[in-house]
Amino acid sequence: MKTVFIAASPKKRWSNSAYLLSFTKWFTKGEKAWINFRGSGDYARIFSELEDADALVLGMPLYVDAIPSHILILLQKIEQYVKEKGVTFRVYSLCNCGFYEGVQCEYELEMVRCWCERSGLEFCGGAGIGAGEMIGVLPLSPIISIAVLLLQGIIFTTVSLSGGTFSLQALLGHLSLLGVFISVMVAVLFSIRPWIVAAQVGTSVSVRRGHGVRFSTVSFCPAFLFVFFASIYWALRAFVLHLVPVWKLFRKA
Repeated sequence: MKTVFIAASPKKRWSNSAYLLSFTKWFTKGEKAWINFRGSGDYARIFSELEDADALVLGMPLYVDAIPSHILILLQKIEQYVKEKGVTFRVYSLCNCGFYEGVQCEYELEMVRCWCERSGLEFCGGAGIGAGEMIGVLPLSPIISIAVLLLQGIIFTTVSLSGGTFSLQALLGHLSLLGVFISVMVAVLFSIRPWIVAAQVGTSVSVRRGHGVRFSTVSFCPAFLFVFFASIYWALRAFVLHLVPVWKLFRKA
């Protein structure tokens, strides 16, 4: 059995679609082919891999409640290819969105189902996962905590050595490992449900069965808490990446 995974996010780095799709890949048995779709230059390899594929798993983001335009073009090319070559395979889709509710991906998954019907392919369902941006950022929180811990250690060691009072016991007592542990646990607990849902898609692919359409979001994070975290994240991102002061974010258009 051969499964082709297409990570179709336009992001070259830190793709949430590729991140979630990788969990599906880990839980899929048999031969696997992974393709990061970047444009027309990837068509030849995609067609080559699909020629003897048993299943295709699409990992993609949600843009304006629908399939992004560059992926629509890809689907049109695949439709033309399968009709010309007479090949067929099962199709699964793993969609993610920045909204808290995974059900926002409902129409995108329905578009994939309609495309499969038009192309003569078997749509086997998939998953819509909310809070995609948070899921992608969560793995960074333990790394940031460790970096802060190391910085604390460097500063304490430097000051202690300059004063002649350095000791390993004092250094270990000064460092707060609890903060690192908490950040790791938060990253894991918030991500459990998306991980499980993505893994379930892989299990369905492995046993060659329909998965149905399911929706999920971050676990142990209620909507009001998600909105709070998201507001802080986007304010910091606007300032750090685009140098937009926080007060301008609240200016009337």
